[in-house]
Amino acid sequence: MAEEALDFLKRFREIHRPDRRDPERRPASGEVEITEKWRIRTASKHPAVLQAVSDLADYFAVSMKIAVAVGEGGDPAGVIDLEETAELPAGHWSVAVAPGSVTLRGSAAALAAGAVRLEDEMNFAAAPVLAKGERVFRPLARLRSVHSGSGTDDFPDWQLNAILHAGFNAIEVFVTGPDRVRGKGEYDLDALIDRAERFGLSTIFYSLVPAYKHPDDPDADQFFDRVFGELVRRHPKVRAIGLVGESLEFPSKDPATTGRSRRELPPDGFPDPRPSPGWYPCSDYPCYLAAVERAVHRAASGVEIFFSTYNWGYQSLEARSRFLEAYPPRLSLWVPWELFKMHSRKGLPSPVMDYTISEVEPGGFFVSEMEIAARRGIPLRAFTNFAGSTWDVGCVPFIPVPHRWAARMLLAQRFLREGKIEALYENHHYGWSPNPALDLGKALLVEPAISSEEVPALIRRIARRDYGEAAADRVAAAWETWSRAMDFYVASNEDQYGPWRVGSAYPFYFKGHFTRTMMPRNCFFPGKVGIVNPDYEPCENSGQAPGALRYPLEIADLRKMLELWERGVAEVEAALALMAPERRGAGERLYALGRFIRGAVRTTINIKEWYLANMRLLASSSREEILGHLTELDRLLDREEENTRSVLDCSGIDSRIGWEPTMGYVADRDHLNWKLRQLAVTRGEVAEYRRITGLQVVPERREP
Repeated sequence: MAEEALDFLKRFREIHRPDRRDPERRPASGEVEITEKWRIRTASKHPAVLQAVSDLADYFAVSMKIAVAVGEGGDPAGVIDLEETAELPAGHWSVAVAPGSVTLRGSAAALAAGAVRLEDEMNFAAAPVLAKGERVFRPLARLRSVHSGSGTDDFPDWQLNAILHAGFNAIEVFVTGPDRVRGKGEYDLDALIDRAERFGLSTIFYSLVPAYKHPDDPDADQFFDRVFGELVRRHPKVRAIGLVGESLEFPSKDPATTGRSRRELPPDGFPDPRPSPGWYPCSDYPCYLAAVERAVHRAASGVEIFFSTYNWGYQSLEARSRFLEAYPPRLSLWVPWELFKMHSRKGLPSPVMDYTISEVEPGGFFVSEMEIAARRGIPLRAFTNFAGSTWDVGCVPFIPVPHRWAARMLLAQRFLREGKIEALYENHHYGWSPNPALDLGKALLVEPAISSEEVPALIRRIARRDYGEAAADRVAAAWETWSRAMDFYVASNEDQYGPWRVGSAYPFYFKGHFTRTMMPRNCFFPGKVGIVNPDYEPCENSGQAPGALRYPLEIADLRKMLELWERGVAEVEAALALMAPERRGAGERLYALGRFIRGAVRTTINIKEWYLANMRLLASSSREEILGHLTELDRLLDREEENTRSVLDCSGIDSRIGWEPTMGYVADRDHLNWKLRQLAVTRGEVAEYRRITGLQVVPERREP
């Protein structure tokens, strides 16, 4: 059945799926079967433990088709006991499975995570059975935080429960002040913190609170107390605060900067090549952060503070090292994994400009910051995107490349074990949805963790669980092929703020400028979008080769990506015929996702060729050249129109496709139809350019 707008939220609310049990599955030796004659018990009164008990009972009823009673009474054949205890280290939980008993022990939050782990094991077994024995589980990261997947700072109870079931233990909220969040105004943050705690989740504030003040000013201490001290006094149960340079500018005295906010225009109107203070490791930035830290910790000493250095990751190691050597020791560091990693195409530098899974290994920026932080004993939070989404295609539910996610997790696993990383920030405001990366995170980021050799088997188990045994091999093959395709992805600013962000809804504007008003050309994209650049052209950067040199090589790579992506789409199409009716819906959504991303690859190739053809047209000096280039532009418009039409149905199959939490719908059927109308307008402009190319001077008629 076709989905309407936001119908994906109905599926998202379904924490326990009803298709998990195989009625033919029987317990094997070494397994304990849970039946309707069992009970679930706890002596704890903690809301998170009571919620875990209730959730387990619901799981058995919905997914395993058995009614397991809660509480004391009767003469049960077996019991599942949740025992709250402080004997285990923070975050750890133990499980003991024996005939007639399953005992789960740990803190309240750990019990919530442990109960989900039991559900996961039974889902993979396709039966209410657990392996006998005793095990202790230890999360490698003390914090795994995510933003909401159902909308920016949207945290209804079902979303909090979904976050817990996905393997995270903290939520991230964009905060603009006490009881205020971005885009929503007044907001009861204490109520959110309490509700999150009921699901075993901590709350982290991603601070967008302005604090434009120099730490040397006479009233600086009072100012920072009013801003940050008051924030934690009003919300004493907040777990941590995240600070980011671009949201935390101040009037720096460092002559390497402009000394003013990036929003302030230079007095003489000339561009200042120096960065604004939020985008440079100013010599006085450590003092500024120390002032913030004093204000927070005087008000609430237990609140952790993370500071992200991503805004100046493109700066020299020397400048960044000076900053880190003076970094206040009571702050934690927060660094993105892949940003600014240098990619080379035939010797041309093409650094990663935004979040992407195309680069599995960390970049030199991350490694250098991590090593200095480790030497100085500064706790580090890595921005890893392990929730399964990035800006690679910004309006899809997830990037379906589990082999690639696993490879990055294995590297992070090593750093976590070595103590160089302590916490993970696992998505940005593009949200998250259920996807294979979540299962991989539970298997690779919790001890005992599986080995790299076991990853392919786990990926196949995920495919079997979600799409059925008959289709599992083909689905796993599609994921593996798509994972290889990302070797040829292009992570430039113009692409990730353009066609990668909105897929095939991205417009094709003609560079020839027809006007009688002398006004700047209006390149438009519909909707509440502030992070899409609809007028495609290279975003030149001092650390990368210019677009004129890059584009031919990028097009060649993207054609390789397209070829591999096509193979993966074909594998899923073949898998559909092998799926049981109850799995077919999930299969159709995966097929729609693959086709939509294939369309985005085609659009990115086409827009690069479109730009180059436009530039050749405008540089032409003969009618023959111009007419040849116009013919090429018409051919590209035909190709892109066909491509756009090929994905018109995708958001109707999965309404999460084409949607992003902060922008809403950007590539649904309405936006794609707008794109088709826009192509028609552009076609008319090309035709008009062809007409004026043939103009001849006609002698004026003279009256007799």
